[in-house]
Amino acid sequence: MHRAAQIIATLDDFPSTLDQLTELPGIGRSTAGAILSIGFGKSAAILDGNVKRILTRFHGIEAWSGNSRVLRELWSLSERYTPTHDCAEYTQAIMDLGALVCTRNKPDCCNCPLNNHCNAHLTKRTDCIPQPRPTKQLTKRDCIMLLLHTREHLFYLEKRPPTGVWGGLWACPEFANKQSVVDCCDSSNIDPDLLQWHPTLRHSFTHFHLDYTPVSALLDEPIVQISEDQQSIWYHPLSKQSCGMPTPINRLVHRMMQND
Repeated sequence: MHRAAQIIATLDDFPSTLDQLTELPGIGRSTAGAILSIGFGKSAAILDGNVKRILTRFHGIEAWSGNSRVLRELWSLSERYTPTHDCAEYTQAIMDLGALVCTRNKPDCCNCPLNNHCNAHLTKRTDCIPQPRPTKQLTKRDCIMLLLHTREHLFYLEKRPPTGVWGGLWACPEFANKQSVVDCCDSSNIDPDLLQWHPTLRHSFTHFHLDYTPVSALLDEPIVQISEDQQSIWYHPLSKQSCGMPTPINRLVHRMMQND
């Protein structure tokens, strides 16, 4: 919006058509319609959240208003109801109606001027119309996290790549399967019999669930050869030196320290 204001300041006239306004950054079709109707008195439809709620309830539209088919229907309805005169008053009124009367929760239907014709009110469905955004089915990823630690509560951590999940943070080594864990132990002279497998845990991200199985190994002392690289450290949770760890790893480390 600030960039749009900077562009407008360089123009001779304020943009006054739908095409001119929607070319500006941050100005969508509904915002452009509000500017045209309230600012210029032109007949231009809007479809903000308040208007969507009014129209879906009034017409008893049960589907999520963000659905492309429903969205086209709502725009068509909004354009149908937008008058050719007194456009500013109408636009302000329908926005206020949604903000103050036809609210998301506990709408004041008794004082609504549309209640005699509102489908959701007449069928007592204002609590389920409009429908919320459908819950997205998240994909699932699985991994094994190797938690090497000593009796002095030193934990072996590796620095994650700068990009991707937990980019740049310190975490346990991660493996795709049990054999990979065993192979890592063999190459580092760690007895695989020391491995203790723990129940699988879940950490949810925005786009997926991460199911990770912790496997720990209590060592008598840190293994020097696997910490020579600057991308790996032996870390004590109570150290004054800060170490940025993802929340699940931090919880694992502290839980293991308490159980030792």
